[in-house]
Amino acid sequence: MLVLRTAKGQVELRSRERGLLLRERSVLFLADGTKSLKSLVAALGPEGEETIRRLAGAGYLQLVASAVPEAPRKAAPAPTPAPHRADAMTGKRSLAATRMYLFDLCERTFARGAPDKAERFRERLRQARDGRVMLLVAEDMLAGIEELAGWERAQAVRERIEALLPPPDETTQG
Repeated sequence: MLVLRTAKGQVELRSRERGLLLRERSVLFLADGTKSLKSLVAALGPEGEETIRRLAGAGYLQLVASAVPEAPRKAAPAPTPAPHRADAMTGKRSLAATRMYLFDLCERTFARGAPDKAERFRERLRQARDGRVMLLVAEDMLAGIEELAGWERAQAVRERIEALLPPPDETTQG
C-alpha cells in the first residue's frame, strides 16, 4: 500500500500558515508517493501508522493499494532559485562573519512576521561571548526557520552557516 499526499496535503506543505504539528508535517513531507505504508511506519516508529491514518482521515494523505509493484512516481523537481549574490561565499571563514550572517538572517526571517522572536534572537546573539553559545542560538534559529519555512529552507541555512564557520577547533574560541 502506497502513501500519497493529496492536494490538501500539498497545500499544507506549501502554506506559510501551519495547520499541523511539526511531526505531522514531517509525515506529509515523507509521503511522496514512492514509499509504502510499511516502510513509512518503520521509519517513523510506533506512532507512525496512527499519524498516517489520522492524516488520511483528515484528507491530507491517501492510501492506495498497489497490487503490482510500479515504478515510483516522482514529482516534478521544484525549481531551484537563482543564487543571490548575497549568498556567494566570499572572504574568510570566521565567527565574526557567521555572527553577522545570523544577525542578517534574524532580520530577514523573523523581524516582520515574528518581531518578539527576532528581538529574543538578536539579544541572545549580542550576549553570545563565544562560538559555542553563538551556535546554540543558531540551532534555535534553525528550529524557528523550520517552523516558518520548512525543513528544506532550514537545511539550506544550516549549510550556509557551516560554510561560514571556521574549522571546529577555532569555533569554540571567542
